Amino acid sequence: MGNAITGTLPAALGNLSNLLEFSGHENYLEGTIPSSFGGLKKISDLTLQLNMLTGSLPGELSGLTALTGLDLSNNHLSGFFAVEFGQWVRILTLQLHDNTFSGPMPDVHYPLLERCSIQNNAFTGPLDIVFNKKHYDHLVNVDFSGERFPLHINNTFTATATTRSLPLPLPLLGLLPILYCNQKN
Repeated sequence: MGNAITGTLPAALGNLSNLLEFSGHENYLEGTIPSSFGGLKKISDLTLQLNMLTGSLPGELSGLTALTGLDLSNNHLSGFFAVEFGQWVRILTLQLHDNTFSGPMPDVHYPLLERCSIQNNAFTGPLDIVFNKKHYDHLVNVDFSGERFPLHINNTFTATATTRSLPLPLPLLGLLPILYCNQKN
């Protein structure tokens, strides 16, 4: 549960260079995510879901290379998801669902990704963010469902025994990708 905190995210929080986790979920925070948050170089978990945040993700967030968990779901965030965010190579959980992000998803590779939820946005183009024609041993749950997320899926997806859930977008455009399922003994 949140704490019913209102107002905007203070830019001064970005000066806390040793901060490891920040959880501001389920509040009434509004405004944009300050670009100063790019100074949180040691942060591993940033949780701001269920607020009223607006605007696009500051490019400065791409430097958060210690990030393992990012949950910005259920806000009013918009704009493009920049290819620079591909620098989050330690990311395990990426939750961007229920915002108004738009445009094509960049071709990035998250080798440790376990959970990805990006449904109910306005993304377009081929689905490259998660699959990128690579093998994801750690992928457990991916959710692209939601009628506001029409994609032309054109890549090959390699599933493993750990993949438990793969809801697909509706409407589905184009051909369903070839699914390679590798069973581990």
